[in-house]
Amino acid sequence: DIKIRQDSVTKLLTDVQMMKGKQESMDSKLLAMKHENEALWREVASLRQKHAQQQKVVNKLIQFLI
Repeated sequence: DIKIRQDSVTKLLTDVQMMKGKQESMDSKLLAMKHENEALWREVASLRQKHAQQQKVVNKLIQFLI
């Protein structure tokens, strides 16, 4: 009976360690995704600014041609 309990506790500890490893892996992936998301938002802001500048140039060209 004690052997069975010891086996159960050992299996439980093994399962908990495995879950901890998976959790750490997911935390790492989530952090990487967060950093990538932040970089993408910075890129979007930069592209919006460039687009606005290009739009101004196009508008000036149109005004010049008219």
